[in-house]
Amino acid sequence: INTNSIRADRPINITFTGYDLGATQQGVSVSTEGNLLINGPIQNAAGTTTLSAPDGSIGQENSGATVGGHNITLTAATGIGGTSPLLLNLTNSSSSSTPVLGTLSATSTDGSINIDDLSGSIMIGQVITSQTTGNVALTADLSILAANASSLVQGGAVDLTASFGSVGSLGTLGTANSPAADALPIVVDVGAASVDNLEVTSENDVFVRQSTGDLRVDKIDSITGNIRVEVPDGNLVDANNIAVPDTQNIS
Repeated sequence: INTNSIRADRPINITFTGYDLGATQQGVSVSTEGNLLINGPIQNAAGTTTLSAPDGSIGQENSGATVGGHNITLTAATGIGGTSPLLLNLTNSSSSSTPVLGTLSATSTDGSINIDDLSGSIMIGQVITSQTTGNVALTADLSILAANASSLVQGGAVDLTASFGSVGSLGTLGTANSPAADALPIVVDVGAASVDNLEVTSENDVFVRQSTGDLRVDKIDSITGNIRVEVPDGNLVDANNIAVPDTQNIS
């Protein structure tokens, strides 16, 4: 009979790999050959979330599904969000006393893009779909802002809603007549077909610019702020075909 023994108090070396909770290097990346349906919350507060359906669409399976991330990149072939919006939870960086907004980039070859950020603001990178086969609808609880001068929202019809904030920025102490040096508009590329138009609803200021050609406008509404619209290479066209007469002034 052979008997072996080993000390039970010997140290065991353990090495952890990966990143700490909240590290910016964290990421979520999902790609599928078909349609990508979100069935529950994707939580990624500090990192980048990348969802890709190069041969299909990206949508929600149920109302409780959300896509979270500090930066969110969505790529599809036939639409993002569909009839019901894809719900996002863009988070701010907490690495400094001044929170840094995350960036949204969403691209679809065809089909519409319909996105709703449940809380906070949307910082736009590129949100692009075909002007002939798709529209863009973006809704933010606070503001819809441009990440930089190259930011773009492109679609046949474009609908921007900032429930409790601004669409674009007139800058520090900027006005509609005189934007400040740090002003940054939401640059849009709205289609030229009869069904294409821009609709903007905002609690505060609105600053939008058409990238090229005419800008067909259905409605631009600010509840408490100023509105500046720039069309540097075309005309501002009234695309609202519904006339509402003021009966009090009709004799």
